[in-house]
Amino acid sequence: MNTNQSLLSEIAFALTDHTSTERGATHFVDLTTGEVTFIQGDYMFEEDEITEDEIASYHDWEKGQIRTYLHHELIEIEPISCRESFRIMEAFADTRNEEEQTHLYKALNR
Repeated sequence: MNTNQSLLSEIAFALTDHTSTERGATHFVDLTTGEVTFIQGDYMFEEDEITEDEIASYHDWEKGQIRTYLHHELIEIEPISCRESFRIMEAFADTRNEEEQTHLYKALNR
């Protein structure tokens, strides 16, 4: 899988990952690194809410998440609803030939 396919795969996962948001975590596209990153809500601060001295009190892996959130340009990936996911699958089925549509609609109706 090339880099673009991998990035698209990670974004697709983030769009459907409802369990993370339920646990207070968020997926972001990190424009600084060009990667998808996952940050727990406990490490999302505004720059004026936390000082370097306070960051120093965290474990090393936590410091990384905090600094990424503070110093990188991030775009949040909000999961799409189940209803919207289903509409996308239906739209895809509509583009297929009749035989494939039959199989896809049967699967969607289950």
